[in-house]
Amino acid sequence: MTAAPPALDGPTPDRPGAPHPLTGPDAFPAPHTPAGADPLPGPHAATAPAADLTAGPDPDRDRSLDIAVTGMAGRFPGSADIASWWQALLRGEILTSRLDRADLLAAGEAAPVLDDPDYVPVRGLLDDADRFDHELFGISPREAELMDPQHRLMLEAAWTALEDAGCDPTSESRVTGVYASASSSAYLRAMLTSGTLDAAGVEEALRANEPDYMATRIAYRLGLTGPALSVLTACSSSLVAVHLAVQALLNGECEQAVVVAAAVDFPQTGHVHLPGGILSASGECRPFDAEADGTLAGSGVVAVVLRPYEDAVAEGADAYGVILGTAVNNDGSAKAGYQAPSATGQEAVIRSALAAAGIDAASLGYLEAHATGTRVGDPIEWSAASAVLGELGAGPGQIALGAVKANIGHLDAASGLTSLVKALLVVRDGQVPPVAGFRTLNPLLEQAGSPLHLPTERQDWSGGPAGPRRAGVSSFGIGGTNAHVIVEQPPPRLPADEAEPDRAGDRLLLLSAASPEALGRTTRRLADRLPEELAAVSLTDVAHTLATGRPRLPYRTAVVGRTHRELAKALRAAPVRAAGSPPPVVFLLPGQGSQYPGMALPLRDALPGFAEALEECLAHFGPAPAARLRSALFSTDFPAGELARTELAQPALFCVEYAAATALTALGPAPVALAGHSLGEITAAALSGVLRLADAAELVTVRGRAMQECPPGAMVSLATGEQRALDLAERFASSTASGHVHGHRLELAAVNTDESVVLAGPVETVDAFEAWLGDGRTARRLRTSHAFHTGMLDPAAVRLREAVRGPRWAGPRCPTSPTSRADCCPRAARSSPARSPNRPAPPYGSRPGWPPWRGPSPVPWRSRRAPARR
Repeated sequence: MTAAPPALDGPTPDRPGAPHPLTGPDAFPAPHTPAGADPLPGPHAATAPAADLTAGPDPDRDRSLDIAVTGMAGRFPGSADIASWWQALLRGEILTSRLDRADLLAAGEAAPVLDDPDYVPVRGLLDDADRFDHELFGISPREAELMDPQHRLMLEAAWTALEDAGCDPTSESRVTGVYASASSSAYLRAMLTSGTLDAAGVEEALRANEPDYMATRIAYRLGLTGPALSVLTACSSSLVAVHLAVQALLNGECEQAVVVAAAVDFPQTGHVHLPGGILSASGECRPFDAEADGTLAGSGVVAVVLRPYEDAVAEGADAYGVILGTAVNNDGSAKAGYQAPSATGQEAVIRSALAAAGIDAASLGYLEAHATGTRVGDPIEWSAASAVLGELGAGPGQIALGAVKANIGHLDAASGLTSLVKALLVVRDGQVPPVAGFRTLNPLLEQAGSPLHLPTERQDWSGGPAGPRRAGVSSFGIGGTNAHVIVEQPPPRLPADEAEPDRAGDRLLLLSAASPEALGRTTRRLADRLPEELAAVSLTDVAHTLATGRPRLPYRTAVVGRTHRELAKALRAAPVRAAGSPPPVVFLLPGQGSQYPGMALPLRDALPGFAEALEECLAHFGPAPAARLRSALFSTDFPAGELARTELAQPALFCVEYAAATALTALGPAPVALAGHSLGEITAAALSGVLRLADAAELVTVRGRAMQECPPGAMVSLATGEQRALDLAERFASSTASGHVHGHRLELAAVNTDESVVLAGPVETVDAFEAWLGDGRTARRLRTSHAFHTGMLDPAAVRLREAVRGPRWAGPRCPTSPTSRADCCPRAARSSPARSPNRPAPPYGSRPGWPPWRGPSPVPWRSRRAPARR
């Protein structure tokens, strides 16, 4: 028997010490959705019964003492997560394993033990129980090596359950308690008896394994500030922990609670059957069966997240179910022996739980029994449950009996919480799994008049009168501490045809992990699930959960798409980037030509804070102009021709740009620079503090009106270089008199890139030029009403010069790049409306010295990559 697992050098999938594929940052539990959204596959999936006889939760019930289960996580024998485990239970699969002799020897089991004729090489085996994502929790390889595997697994399960509840485990703001249970540490015993630890090592090992520290370690590593209690009452430990967590929530000691439990022996081997003991001689756990001869050891880890029902519903939490009442007691001395069960104690705890729930047994349809499959325990449990439930109103055969130990063995300290999770899935989905391996009812069990029956195949919910599905969960510990919990189905979700549909548009999916390998596995799993498993799930909900309910870990990726399949394809090719300083963000602020009716609608619906910032901006334009602007910005039926008028287009674009940039900055991505084109320069001035918002709005108004009063014109974008565009304009002017309509020739208005320029002039001249060119592939008409950046805007110059003298100009708080220069004006540089434009070339055909003024002006514009828009 080894003293410790191999050193944890880092996470790899092929050796102990690597993170399990479905834990920690590598986990992708089903995205959490608000109430009303479609249920999710996986833990949150609902398998609708063929005939739902229930009416949903009781609308008249006082919910102030109810507790919602908002998150789950678990790993069990034969199942890496709750979703696959639940499907196996519904199929009635036995998930225990018969172990090979060579594997047992390799695990550390001694050959003489294996040769014992009473040795039974069967258990519920947890795969990869020695793997742990130590880097995620900031735990050194040495510390991780010394930690009991149960404690490692509980850390990961607590993390994953919080994520499943829609909480970021690294920044959870609610006061969250931790209630943890684990089996006795065979790992610690192995280390202490190995002779490999010095005095300091022994001290470290004790701190890393003793149960005193398992809850507080989770609280420390996850930053949780509520009560942190280790709960140990043998087999009933974790259901007792649920009771204590519920009481703490009701007493206001915490706002949320994580209950987590693990049972992992070291090594995971079989057992030697002892006559009269509780472990099976046959290697089968067959609760309530005529041939039952004991239980089997099983390994696993499970966690749930609890919140007060009313708080959870108010915040739109998607619950698995509701805890209505809990109770705990002890048998005392009125029984055959210390280890023996007591019918009196079991009856009393069930009675107390029903009283705490405020219901009678007539409303129950399912009971998840403790059900160890022992000759003594099963008849006592059947007798006690039948007596108390029948007395409190349950009819004959009304309550289906469940026994999860038949599937996975006895998970010891984690068995009660495992039973609770199973019962919650039963009431959520209205599906009752069969008791695995059951053949014939134990003749010692009295059937006549009993409210209990054993399902031998998967069945739809049929128990209890019309009303919400309700169930009981029992867990009894050696030594006599008993626990019972009453649960109810979750609040109903809106039917799919009533839920708010996904709006069309791009969705951004954000993922992160503690290592590139983990992130790769996470993205692949999500890519596999999106097109089919999650096809009915709103992409808005998926994106929201990934953005707000997951931590920001060192390795990240992001993809954009509009459909499940498009996003899945993008995920498979998604790059991985190590997080460091946030990448620099530059806001590009375009000019006229990019406007369209209703252009504020997508931003209002998708960008938090946009609507408020827009209203702030509109308030500076006066009531009547603001009303006209609102109509243009929010109505897709607003006349496009009217919006193309400069006096309306420029204020509309200014308001949208200012509001969008303000809202984006409030979300976190503060720009390192602002690059404005023409009108966008004024927006940049307002955002960077060069101009007050009121002054900027006034300047935009004057500018728009002054330009509107100039002669109308048109602009055409050409996919060609500057010199060729000038040559084309010259050839056009020489070939036809149309090149000199009203005395104007086409002018070079903008140079966007080496292969993109804009020519502008009178409408008739541009029309004739397009007809003369005859090449729609290289020419594109812009949505403008004037020939901006040309001599046709000279009449506006005087009014603009006067307008820019009025406001007080300050130094920019953020570097800005105007259209008149190729670099940025540095932060805090003195800003002036009288800056000389740095033009690469004069407009074609302009007179020497044009334009004769300084400041925000319609000048030829050059950008390295900006679009050809004004």
